[in-house]
Amino acid sequence: MTGCYSITHLTIHLKFDHDLLPLLYYLPNLIECNAYVDQRGRDISNDLTLLEPLPALKHFKYEGLMPPIYLRRLIIEINLHIEHLFIYTQDYQWPFHSSEGFCWDFFDCLHDLQRFHFYIRLMTSDSFNNLRPYFTDTKYLINRKLCHIVACVVSKDIGQIFSLPFEFNHFEIFDENFFSQIQYVKNEKNNSNENYWSNIEHLTLHVNIYDRSLLQLIKENFTKVCSTDYQVPHFSLIPQENELHQYEIELSTIKKLIIRDSVKHGCHVPQPLFLLTSNLIELEIDHFYLMQIVSMVSKQTQSCMLTAFSRLRRVTVRQFDERITDYFFSYFSHIKIFALIFATYKMQVYRTKLSFLDDLLKSMSHLISLKLEHIKKPQYYQDYIEMQKNVEEKFSEYYSKSTYWCKWYDDQTQLHNRYATFFYST
Repeated sequence: MTGCYSITHLTIHLKFDHDLLPLLYYLPNLIECNAYVDQRGRDISNDLTLLEPLPALKHFKYEGLMPPIYLRRLIIEINLHIEHLFIYTQDYQWPFHSSEGFCWDFFDCLHDLQRFHFYIRLMTSDSFNNLRPYFTDTKYLINRKLCHIVACVVSKDIGQIFSLPFEFNHFEIFDENFFSQIQYVKNEKNNSNENYWSNIEHLTLHVNIYDRSLLQLIKENFTKVCSTDYQVPHFSLIPQENELHQYEIELSTIKKLIIRDSVKHGCHVPQPLFLLTSNLIELEIDHFYLMQIVSMVSKQTQSCMLTAFSRLRRVTVRQFDERITDYFFSYFSHIKIFALIFATYKMQVYRTKLSFLDDLLKSMSHLISLKLEHIKKPQYYQDYIEMQKNVEEKFSEYYSKSTYWCKWYDDQTQLHNRYATFFYST
């Protein structure tokens, strides 16, 4: 790996934990490392002993799913003189300070450590109902002045333990009573009026949003949130007395909204969170949920939704079903950047034409970028070539070939590459 010895500062986004270890091995002069990892990947327990010390490393930040037991071993292997340590991960055991994780003897080894900021999501169980004995033992972090406050919340099967002020840019809420359930261990000198959440830009909600007080607290505390990921929970399917557009709350900082659907056919359709986001410009949403909203909400709410749609500049529709597209694209006639991620269930038929494409191009005349992801390929290669030709010919009916380019990619994330992705851009 020629030239790697000159790299001293690294910020990288990886797919698996095991991809991080070779980087640490071949970059011996690292001073700062910020690693963001999507998945755990294969077992790395044996590979950790192969790491060499990184004597210059002062700042290490990890955000992913690696258990604390492995993070502890990794840090001990690479440098016991780290000064700034940031950990965002999850674990499957209590307590947080177990002898195999981050406990007092681990921190006693890190003689030069000045700051330790962390967030650990813990998978709890029904048998775990008394948090306090474990939680108060983390006070050694306060006594060593490694962090100002340690906080913890237990919500159903999820526990969260973290340092405050919160130094990461994303957070999750699993319970409507989140703010009242937080328990703290802190130095008595700390200012209780301080906003601990001012660094958070992305918020994930796993709760019923039909709670005015919760929404108000989110607005007051998460003042810099610009992106929200909302999982429509199954328990929100009970009809509510109030409709969201009647709430006198505006989440004006949110620019991007992701709505993940758990609504099943025939159930009550909860109203979308974007009715409260006056400055929304990017939306990612499931196709079936969006179609239900459009077809079943009241006229007054529909007017609010159309107003919200008119402000959008970028839309991604997941689980797209090409058989259900009546009037669908007309709602996004002004959109410039549009993506459809196809549902990949087996009943999707093989075909060499995308029948909805004509309606899409006719309705969305301002497109500058279109992505069609997880398109199921025809069974035979010749038919796939014919599909590509048909799609590209359809575009040439609406745009001059000199004004755009398009490309096909095999979908490497799907088994046997039976799916393809088409990308168009002006």
